[in-house]
Order: sequence, then structure tokens, then C-alpha cells
Amino acid sequence: MRVRSRLVISLVLLLLAACAPAPATPTLRGPLVPLRSGSPTPNATAVAAATQVAISMTETAAVTDTPTLTLTRTPTNTPTNTPTQTPSNTPTLTPTQTPTPSATPTASATPTPTPTLPPARISIAVGDTLAGEISPQVYEVEYVFSGQENQSVTISMNATGGDLDPLVILSRQDADGNIVKLVENDDASEGNLNALIDNFTLPSTGSYIITATRYEREQGTSTGSFTLSLLPGLALPLVNLDEVLEGSIDDFSPFVLYRFNGTQDQVINIALRRASGDLNPLLILLAPDGREYARNDDEDGEDALINGLRLPATGAYTIIATRYQQALGETQGDFELEVSEGRAADSPLTVLAREITYGATEEGSLGRRNEPYYQIFTFNGRGGDVVTIQLTATSGDLDTTLILTTADGHEVLRNDDDLVTNTFDSALRDVILPRDGSYTIIATRFREAVGESRGDFDLELTLEESADDNSTRLLYALLDTRNSGSRRSDAGGFINYLAGDVLNDNGRDVEVQVLLTFVLPPLPPGTTPQGARLNLNYCNEVGDGWRGFDDLTVYVDPYRNFDNTDTDPTARAQEIDAIGDCESLDISREVTASYDEERPVLQFRLAFDGVQRNNQQDYVLFDPRLEIVLEN
Repeated sequence: MRVRSRLVISLVLLLLAACAPAPATPTLRGPLVPLRSGSPTPNATAVAAATQVAISMTETAAVTDTPTLTLTRTPTNTPTNTPTQTPSNTPTLTPTQTPTPSATPTASATPTPTPTLPPARISIAVGDTLAGEISPQVYEVEYVFSGQENQSVTISMNATGGDLDPLVILSRQDADGNIVKLVENDDASEGNLNALIDNFTLPSTGSYIITATRYEREQGTSTGSFTLSLLPGLALPLVNLDEVLEGSIDDFSPFVLYRFNGTQDQVINIALRRASGDLNPLLILLAPDGREYARNDDEDGEDALINGLRLPATGAYTIIATRYQQALGETQGDFELEVSEGRAADSPLTVLAREITYGATEEGSLGRRNEPYYQIFTFNGRGGDVVTIQLTATSGDLDTTLILTTADGHEVLRNDDDLVTNTFDSALRDVILPRDGSYTIIATRFREAVGESRGDFDLELTLEESADDNSTRLLYALLDTRNSGSRRSDAGGFINYLAGDVLNDNGRDVEVQVLLTFVLPPLPPGTTPQGARLNLNYCNEVGDGWRGFDDLTVYVDPYRNFDNTDTDPTARAQEIDAIGDCESLDISREVTASYDEERPVLQFRLAFDGVQRNNQQDYVLFDPRLEIVLEN
């Protein structure tokens, strides 16, 4: 019968199951990763390293009548239900002879692959750079170091082979033995796949773990070799709530940096008060990711106050105490700095930074009622990116000025009038960014705080060439605008940079020469200049311009105060070259000598030979840059 056959088969299966060996415990596949209990991941703390430049300060040259320029305004599976079996009556079994069981064959076990274990943690010390590799079998490498409370460190993971997309994580072990993630970073900056935790302040003394891995970690697919560097960060004085700190700003130290530990949504006030001298204070606040977040100048006409500011993230903030026009400012004196709890409030003169990305255009307004005279925009760039920034007035009588700085306030370049479009708009064209990190664009007006023009503007940021495609790496020297300009033969002067002749009040031609004073930047550790050039490619002709003169002679002149110079080069002036068009000059010898002799200031004179006696203005207007070429 069919029922009895089913019962016999069932009994045989039960006997076989009882004789079979127990199944082996399954082996886990893949690398073993310790269980981590973590807190929410804050943004990577990044504090840009401050570079203090010694500058010989002079009185600003008195400005006389500016020649009339021919500038024009540009117009602006569903689961299936399983049926329930209906039980049938259980039949009465008739005893039968028990068969002699045959030997049950032993099943051959399929070998389980041996998992690839991650290597043991590798010791690393501050100052070390170690090489490693991420492979299909090993997707992360862990390093361990000992740190001290409030110690600042910078951790970088750079791909050196393959298609590796680095990710670096900093963690520590808590009292219960749990691994707590503190901070991580995937991309150091926009378009830069290397990973960077910049200037992170360690919260306590103990052991810290650096995990060098790849984007998406175990689920990721990129592989390749890398280097991991653990370097000292910038040690900054800590500001506590309601604590008053004292400091001083002068020509040799125009920036003083402090650190403040803040929490997300905490509301604070930051006050920078003048204590002596004629100091005109200015406050800059950097967020934990290293971007400029807010700044204030002249909250009450004298002191600087960031009032009722709600913090965007938890982490270490950098407070920069400086002065109006920073390194190019003229005021100095002692100050008091205080951070206190506050209440959320609108402060008309506190400007919050707005982010701008490559290819974007942002709108803004300057100088109207209850509006500040500047707006700030931030972006991340890579050293070697070639960018163009354009600031265009769209309403009012706004006469724009454009300034590019590093996040810590050091000026890279500035422009007043766009000599390419021949307008009062501003542009910085084909700028090669000197380093990876955050940059600040200051959109302001001619003469900044004391200017009177106002109106709306458009700000456009364009990536002309990626660092991946540009092999040139360079630094820009700071053009000291207080000690640069144009000197007339009748003792007058202009703040513009023009050479040729202009008409005096009597309608007679008088000679004009350009005096340019540059402050050389500190070189990155271990580097030497590969060359240098005085870039005069951006220029504009008025009247006969180049046609009216012999070649323009460029001299390197011993340093003199602008007020004490005239239109004759000194006896010790050395001629570098003569040019007959808008072009660049090789000044490698002069720049190398200045670095070797530790003379950070270089002064150049641009002069035509004589004047055009034609009762009209004939000159060439320049937008000069001093560029120092570095090893790539």
C-alpha cells in the first residue's frame, strides 16, 4: 500500500539521520573586524596653519588726482502563502523484521576558505610617514599612537598607486574597551580623493587608532598603495568661556590665533576689544572643517563683536584676532579677547560665509542701508587648480574690488579693475591655487570700508584647469599696496600701477613710473624655488600706450619708502630686462638671492624713457603678480 511505503521510507530516513555526524559550525568568511560602538561622526576638524609674514610697514602714500581711465560698465519579493497540511489518521503499524543497517557513507566536507585577517596594528609616532597597501583581501590597515590631551595632530592618507580612493578614520578606546570614532575624512578637498584630518585636537591622554581604508570600506572596490603621515598640528592657545585673554597686533604679527571648543547649536559671543594704540580690530572665525564661517569689523565703530552666533557643528573652532586689512593694515596695539554664552541674535555687521563651488554664480549686495561693505564666500580647492573669479556689478554705482585669501586670512591676490574687459568690475584670471584647502573670496568695493559706492553684484567661480592636468605649482608674493603705486615726476602719485605720461593741472605731460613692493612668502619645508617671474601679462593701454615709447625697462631697486622715492632709479638699481608688450619677466635670480639672504621684501621699478610731448595721456596700466614656481 502507498501509505505503508511512505511510513517505511520515513523510518529509514530517521535511522539514517540518527547515525549521521553532527554538522560542523560554519566558518565566517572575510576579515574579522572588531565590534565598534561609535558616536555620531563630526566633521573633520581642520585649522589652517597660520603663516606670519614680517612686513616693513610705511605710511600710505598720499593719493593725488587719478588720471581719467577709459573704463566702461559691462551690462550687466512578495512571499507566497504556504498551504497548511490537513493531518490524516495515523495508521497502526504492523511489526516487521528489522533489516540489518548498512554502513552510512561519510559525507565529504567542502573546505571553507581561510579568512584573511587584517594585519596587527602598526605603531606610528608623530612625525612619521609610513607606506601601506589596500588590496582585495585587506581593505584597511590600523595604526596606533599615544597622544596627549589638547595635542593637535594632522593625519593625511595619500594614494600612491592603483585606483585607491582613501578614507582615514581616527578613533580611541573608551574606559569600557569600546572603540569610539572621533572623526573621519574621505576627500581632502573638492576633486581631491586623498584623505586629510587637519589639525585635530585630541580630547584626552591615551592611545589613538588610525584606520587607513578606502571609500565604502569593506563594500568598496578601489585598491592600491598609499602613504600615511602623522604630523604635529598647529598648537593654539585655548579660549575658555568668560575668560579674557590679552594679546597684541603689530606689523610683524598681524594675526593672532586661538582655539575654542564649541558644540553644535551653542550660541556664543566673541568680542575683540582694543586696549591700546590705534588698533582697528577685526574678527574671523573658522569652523571645525577649516572654512571661514563668520567675520566682523567695527560692530560699534571701534571694536569687533560676533554677537549671538549659533555654531553649526561640534568641534574645535579657530578664532583669528587681526586688524582691518590684516597684513596690509596700518593700525596696531594691544587687545582683549573674550568668548561668552549668548542669545541668538542678528548682527548686521557680522557676515556669515556662503559656500560657492566651481561653475557656480552667486548674487549679493554691498553698501546699502544696514549692509556691510563686503561679503565672503568660501570654496575648497587643490594646489594646482587653475581658477578664474569674476565680480560684476549688476546695479547701483558699485565699483568692485575682489580679494582672494587662504582660510586663515592671508591674502593671495586682489584686483580692482578688470583690465581684460576694460571695466570697473573685478577679476582674478587664471590663478593657480598654491595649496590644498579652503579659500575665502572677499567681494567688496573700491577703498573697502571708506568707499562710498553701493549696489548688487554677481560672483562667478570657474575651474579653468584641474590640478590633475596642470603640472605647475607656485606661490604668490604679497603685493604691499601701502608701499606700491605710481610716482609722477612732479612729485604726485597714483594708487594705480601705470607707466608713461599723464597731464598735470596745466595740461603738460609729466612722466609716471611704477613702484612695486612685494613680500615673499615662506617656502614650504624642504622646498626651494625652481624659478620666479614678474607677471605683467594683464595690462591696458591708454593713448599711444606701448606705441608711444621705447621698451619698458624693469629694475630691481633697493627698498625705499614710497613717499621718499622719485622717478629716478637709485645708483644701486639693477636693470633686469626691457619689454615691449604685456608679458612676464624672469626674476629667478633676484628672488633666489632674497631667500638666500633672508630679505623678504623685493622692490621693482617700471619705467619708460621719457615722455610723449603730445598734450595727451599715454600710459600702460598693469595688474602685476610675482609668481614663485615650485617643484611639482
